[in-house]
Amino acid sequence: METLGVCLMRSNQNALAVNLFRRLALNPGTTVIRMDASDGLRVNFATAILLHGSPSGALDILQDLQDRDCLPAVRMKAAIQRWAKGLSFWRRLDWKWNRIEPANTQVPIDFELGEFPFTIGQAKVASELPSDGKPPKRTAPKLAA
Repeated sequence: METLGVCLMRSNQNALAVNLFRRLALNPGTTVIRMDASDGLRVNFATAILLHGSPSGALDILQDLQDRDCLPAVRMKAAIQRWAKGLSFWRRLDWKWNRIEPANTQVPIDFELGEFPFTIGQAKVASELPSDGKPPKRTAPKLAA
């Protein structure tokens, strides 16, 4: 289900993504995030909330991560900081003091949306390459006659 939420975010269906992640991450009938929710689920929920126009909600979710220095969270916080610097003086002051964002907020995102809960393949690391640093030549398999 989390994969579906990432796909919804990437296809710009943010309201559907928020609803899906809300069902996955929150205790039923509350606004409290489940204790067993993984950091990946929390980051995806925060991303959906951010895309839906609530940077304050995204920051609230990110503050409860076990690994606050995970790359997606750092990128999201940096995007919110850049957005806040672009606000007018009074809006920025209201944001800093009260965490109130302007109506119809759109935070520019410069990173891939969402994190899939699995890895797709792995790139070879430099230590696995031959000593000359070049990847091995690929040859077609030889068939028996």
